[in-house]
Amino acid sequence: MSITSVETEFLVIGGGIAGTAAAWRLAEKGREVVLLEKGRIGEEASGRCGGGVRQQYRDPRETPSAINAVQMWAEMDAVLDEDLEYDRGGNIKLVRSPEELSLAEARVEREQSQGLEVSFISPEETRERLPMLSKDIPLFGATYCPSDGTANPLKVTKAIGRAAAKAGAQLCINEPVLEMEPDGDRVKYVRTDKAIYRARNIILAAGPWSGGLLFDLGLRLHLTIKKVSILITQPLPPVIAGFVSWDTGYTRQAKDGNIHIGARTAINKGLDKKLDYRVLMDAGRDFPEVFPFLRDINIIRAFSGLLTYTADDIPVVDRVPGYDNLWAVTGFSGHGFCLGPYMGRVVADWICDGECPEDLSEFAYGRFK
Repeated sequence: MSITSVETEFLVIGGGIAGTAAAWRLAEKGREVVLLEKGRIGEEASGRCGGGVRQQYRDPRETPSAINAVQMWAEMDAVLDEDLEYDRGGNIKLVRSPEELSLAEARVEREQSQGLEVSFISPEETRERLPMLSKDIPLFGATYCPSDGTANPLKVTKAIGRAAAKAGAQLCINEPVLEMEPDGDRVKYVRTDKAIYRARNIILAAGPWSGGLLFDLGLRLHLTIKKVSILITQPLPPVIAGFVSWDTGYTRQAKDGNIHIGARTAINKGLDKKLDYRVLMDAGRDFPEVFPFLRDINIIRAFSGLLTYTADDIPVVDRVPGYDNLWAVTGFSGHGFCLGPYMGRVVADWICDGECPEDLSEFAYGRFK
């Protein structure tokens, strides 16, 4: 097969939620944009996550961006004209020990000072909101953010990709990037097995694959890959409101009634997404302690996905040092589903307008020496 040569104004590498959002925004602005995805749109971390769209319980450096992101999420169903199953059902973080209590109270105070609507609720109010919660577990209350919510991970990124294509972006699926070739202070070209791409601007949003591509340019960005596993139950009538998490797991109920159970998260060797069946034992042991009704509920499927963590657990959103035409949007550290659409849009505006619309200095590439 012959290799073609393609020139474009913008090249986006990665068809996850941040990459498709960047392509969508660029295409809306009338820019020429090509997106390269090694598989299919939205089928890596963006489609294999818990679906939480949350602002609370974040690193304080992320909270302002998360608040802005949720404002964008509130409009996405209408803007995309698709049902993303986005529901602002609230986010409850259970507090199960005195040690957690002191930390939770301090965190609520800090988040309130940052403008987030969040509060501490008593054990009695927590049980009132969650009547299916076990009466036997230690409970010191919970933190509650009413504007947090959930959405369907399998729908969201694909919908954004369709919007990008409709706006004029060229989406190239099943086309993994093989290398990036440096040339002084620029990336000369990006090569796949189908084409050589030369772009005036490149946005790298490739999640776990970002580190290897940067290494081609002689750059090191230490990224830790973790595997997260999610179990899906049979459909049930409404039994859990909103997104509920605690020290060892989380759960939510989807629009169709299935309960989503976020089980084992562990450092992963390589890029293997094979399900570790120990998660079934973990879930069978741990989750019924919190929600006893789960003991009698069937698990109908389970899957794993890869999360990309930076050394300080917040993302890199920045121009890559030493390269005038390369930008990195990666390392969301398990927090990217909420932030992704907003960060993709911010980076697109930043490149096009020459000025970042908000202060992203906390997400600078250069903070890692």
